[in-house]
Amino acid sequence: MKWIVHRLRALASLLLLPGELFGDWLHCLRWGKGSPFSPSQPSLYYDIVLLAHTVEKGLSLTDTRASFGQQKIAAVLDLCDQYDWSGPSFPLQMAYGALSEYREFHSERNIDLGEIGSKISKFIERAEGQGIEPKGGTVTPRTQIDGLSPSDFLCSRWSCRDFTPATVPREDVERIVKCAQSAPSQCNRQSVRVHVYQGKHLIEELLRLQGGSGGFSQRVSNLFVVTSETFAWSGAKPRHQPYVDGGIFAMQLGMSCISHCYGCCFLNLAVTNRHEKQIKQAAGISQAEKLILMMAFGVPNARDRGAARSERLPVTQVLTFHDPVG
Repeated sequence: MKWIVHRLRALASLLLLPGELFGDWLHCLRWGKGSPFSPSQPSLYYDIVLLAHTVEKGLSLTDTRASFGQQKIAAVLDLCDQYDWSGPSFPLQMAYGALSEYREFHSERNIDLGEIGSKISKFIERAEGQGIEPKGGTVTPRTQIDGLSPSDFLCSRWSCRDFTPATVPREDVERIVKCAQSAPSQCNRQSVRVHVYQGKHLIEELLRLQGGSGGFSQRVSNLFVVTSETFAWSGAKPRHQPYVDGGIFAMQLGMSCISHCYGCCFLNLAVTNRHEKQIKQAAGISQAEKLILMMAFGVPNARDRGAARSERLPVTQVLTFHDPVG
C-alpha cells in the first residue's frame, strides 16, 4: 500500500511538470538574452563578453590562423558601439584586451588587417581615451601545482586546449573519477555517471556533434562525457537538479584532473533534445541519462599564450551582502 501511495505522489508531481516548464519558458521570454521583452544593455553586456572570449580562445590555440574570426570581430565592434559606455566596463575591458592582442599578433607577423584593423584601432583609441583597462587576451598557464596553498590551487584552474597525443592510463582515470566522487549530491543520490573515450575516431565524432571545439579537437585524445540518470529525479520540483548535481560533480572532476597533473577543458552541451539523442546514440549512452557536459583532458603542452585569460569579475560585482552586521 505504501508503495502505491508513493507512486501516486510521484505521478501527481509529474502532472505538475508542464505548468512548471511553461513558467520556465515565460521567465526566459521576459528575461532571457535576446528576448524582445528583455532590457537590451544586459544582453549586449553578455554578447560582448562571449565574443571577446571567442577571440582570446582563438589566440590561445597552437595553430592560430592569420586573420581568423573577422566576422566575429566585426560583430563585437558593432556591439561595443551599441553598448552604453557609462555602464559596467567589464565587457569593454574584455574586448579591449582581446582586440589589442589580436592586433599585436598580426603586427608581429607583418599582416595587414585592412579595414577591420582600422576599426580595431579606432575602438582601442576610444577605450584608451576613456580610461578602460584591457583585461582580455591570453596568459601563460600554470602547469605545476607543487607548493600551492589550497586557495591558490583552486585559483590555478585554466582551460587547456593543447594536449599531447598521450592516452591517460586507465588507473589514473579511475583515480580522477574516484576523487570527483567526493562532490556533494542531493540526498546522496549519486546519479552522475562518467563516460570516458580514448579512441581517436569516436572522440572526433563526438566533438563534431558537440560543435564548440573545432580549433583544437584534433589534439584531444581523452574525453569525458558527464551525465545524470533521470531515474533519480521525479516531477516538477527537481526538474533542474540533474544539471545542478552534474555541474557540481563536473567541477570536482576538473579539479581532480588538475590535482593529478592533467589539463582539462569543459565543453558545453547546450543542445536540443534531438541533438542530445544523436550524441547519446553515437556515444553509446543510455537515453535514460541526461547529458551535462563533455570534458577534454590529458597531458598539457606547456607554452606561452597557452590559455585564454578568461578574466574574472571583481568580487564586489559578484557578491552581495544582505542585512550586513556592523
